[in-house]
Amino acid sequence: MGSMTRWLDVEVGTDDIDLNTLPQNLALLDLQNDNEFKLLVGDFGRGEDGPKLKVFKGAMQISDTVLPDLPLGVVGFYISETIPRSIPIVAVAYSSCVFMYRNMKLFYKYYLPATELSMCEMEVWKQLINPVYHSADAIKPLIESLKAIPLNTLTVQSQNLLSLSPEQQLEYLENNPELPSKMNTEIVCISTLKMHSIEKYSVSCVVVATEDGDVILLDPQTFSLLSQAKICGVKKTPYQMVTTGLYSVDYRITIATREKSVCVLKRDWPEGRILFTTDDHIIAIEVVTADSSVMVICADNTMACYSKKGKKLWCLTLEHRPVAMTLVPVLHLGVTLTGVALASGHVHLYDGKARRDTVFVRDVVSVMKFGQLGQEEHVLIIITGSGNLMLKILKRTAEFSGDSAGVELSAGAAARGRPWLIPKKSKLFLEQAVRERENAGLMHETFQHELNRLRLLAAKTLQEAHLKSDNSVGTGRMESLRLTAEVEGLGPVFRVTLIIENNSKEKAVIGLSILFHGKKLWCLTLEHRPVAMTLVPVLHLGVTLTGVALASGHVHLYDGKARRDTVFVRDVVSVMKFGQLGQEEHVLIIITGSGNLMLKILKRTAEFSGDSAGVELSAGAAARGRPWLIPKKSKLFLEQAVRERENAGLMHETFQHELNRLRLLAAKTLQEAHLKSDNSVGTGRMESLRLTAEVEGLGPVFRVTLIIENNSKEKAVIGLSILFHVHTLNYKVSNPYIKVPLLSPGGKLKFPTKIEEVFDENISPDVLFRPVTGQGGERSLVKVLLLKEGRKTPVLAATVQMPPTDPMMLPFDKMQEIAANDDPNWRIKT
Repeated sequence: MGSMTRWLDVEVGTDDIDLNTLPQNLALLDLQNDNEFKLLVGDFGRGEDGPKLKVFKGAMQISDTVLPDLPLGVVGFYISETIPRSIPIVAVAYSSCVFMYRNMKLFYKYYLPATELSMCEMEVWKQLINPVYHSADAIKPLIESLKAIPLNTLTVQSQNLLSLSPEQQLEYLENNPELPSKMNTEIVCISTLKMHSIEKYSVSCVVVATEDGDVILLDPQTFSLLSQAKICGVKKTPYQMVTTGLYSVDYRITIATREKSVCVLKRDWPEGRILFTTDDHIIAIEVVTADSSVMVICADNTMACYSKKGKKLWCLTLEHRPVAMTLVPVLHLGVTLTGVALASGHVHLYDGKARRDTVFVRDVVSVMKFGQLGQEEHVLIIITGSGNLMLKILKRTAEFSGDSAGVELSAGAAARGRPWLIPKKSKLFLEQAVRERENAGLMHETFQHELNRLRLLAAKTLQEAHLKSDNSVGTGRMESLRLTAEVEGLGPVFRVTLIIENNSKEKAVIGLSILFHGKKLWCLTLEHRPVAMTLVPVLHLGVTLTGVALASGHVHLYDGKARRDTVFVRDVVSVMKFGQLGQEEHVLIIITGSGNLMLKILKRTAEFSGDSAGVELSAGAAARGRPWLIPKKSKLFLEQAVRERENAGLMHETFQHELNRLRLLAAKTLQEAHLKSDNSVGTGRMESLRLTAEVEGLGPVFRVTLIIENNSKEKAVIGLSILFHVHTLNYKVSNPYIKVPLLSPGGKLKFPTKIEEVFDENISPDVLFRPVTGQGGERSLVKVLLLKEGRKTPVLAATVQMPPTDPMMLPFDKMQEIAANDDPNWRIKT
């Protein structure tokens, strides 16, 4: 298969399209939520044409928006996961600010925090603006003082002054007789990072890298500072940035710098570290998601691959100077290629370090990006140096195996490298695919419902099998055993033969036993008529005997049905009892029929093992039957025993007092846990449950989705219910009490409800900006309790931090009341 046959060229009107942009100014985004991905290009413009944000639908430009400054990066992201899906946000970075566009209209501006000026620079400028020093000889030492300050710490006004000739410097000072203002940090690159999920339409946050080496993450809801860190301990200037991972779990930000090094920044790091250093300047980097390896092209005509720990895996020397690079993930083939554009016009596609394809472009590539455009999932977008736009669609029959690229493979490898026989996309297939994407939530709920029905049916069948005892074939770890029974005879005595089969051909089984379950386990026929019976517990031997007195005067002691000892009395026993008498713990009390009282004390050296009763035992059984080596009762032991009996009441009160103190401490700890609501993961008997909450919306009505997960793989949970505890003056819950159906093992249930924020007449405007001012307090807290039938305390409890209501979502009259409360003299301008 030739290399050109893998791609379909799309005709683009080159007369009207003239683009001048950089790789960071391209983004692919579903702007109208119609599953038609658009191409967004931040164009610098040529000649008198200023910068614009251009939108392409396929190969046709459909709109453009005038930008206030040269764009430094264009990204798209989502700020909520509501259904129906919200419109994505387009973020465009300029010199020191980021503009947010919704529906291609500006609705928010974020400015980077300004940095304080150098004191030395301020002292020099205080003298420069003085007319006394406006002479060539007077300003010369002051200019030298400015040159001694590092250039990257100087303000724009100082940098402009240093770039002029001495005559122009005097004119510049006369025209600008003011001190320089605060220095604004310059943005160099921008990207996005997924917050909680890797789904295509999940919430993301904006990541900004500055000229000073700072990496700033912005909150997707309030566009405020989420976290900030340095890219390295030494001064490094970022050039390109690639983000991977999730913010709430773990993420990596890989940054290429102008100082020939690549740095990495991870979650909760105050500053990053240098991952590796290259021999020449870096042109572009890409990070392979599968193994976090870093692909780098440099100005010395090389392409190298580094591991996620910074170890150099391999390096290739390219035929010409590389100018652009992009990843080409082909999901249906399970391969991710690396596209490298050369100055000769060739675009090479590499699988690792093996070249799989080559595309020739009749111009020098300036920008290159691969992704979904329209409804086509595999489109290579190329912008040339002359401003032309080229689109190449990957054929569904294309393959990138070794033999198709001219590499000889073995028969087995060739067979494994064949692509799947996937039919062409028909109109019916496309309509069905769109329908499945639109109804994904309903389809998932239906599947979960049927799955729960299947699990319930399986549980009922298993319970019925246990009740009927039909499991004659072992399951689980003993699945190789089989038990059958054969009954022979005409009665009343039958012969029952049990047959145990081990179906395993590899493993033997030991330690098994058989138990017949009936009303009577065993029966003994005594020599004479029994007249009395008592239990004889011998604690230090760990055995309880049964004493039976016969009419012959014999007293037999049995361990189960085995006789262990015999005591002879010269009279018929009438009453018999065993227990402690005086200080002796083992005394047998016998009253005969003639009225005599007899006491028999058990020796401390006595034993009732099988060999002592005349039964032959093995060596192991004899060793297990030996009595404990208990020392004799000393005088000190007897005195201590007497002391404990005399002070038993006081000792019991002391013990109960300490026990009550322990219970009080446990109750206080439990109360504190409930107040803090830190137990979102169940403990104790309910340790398999987990409760989480998701808040969506801009307010004042929010959609709160509670997610209950049963992490147990064996037990189902029933009888649960959800209770919302809120301040009625602050929030109103549409459904404060929700009953939870059967939660199957490993199952997950979602319960959406609406919570409306209520505003009184004297509300402070600071409440609407509480993530910044911190004046929300308990007003923004909603407590969720998970209850279970039969328990007085909640199983789980969680506190939900509610976001503030967007002021633009409030009615106009409510905004007027809030403004009037903040400023009594405020009036509407007419």
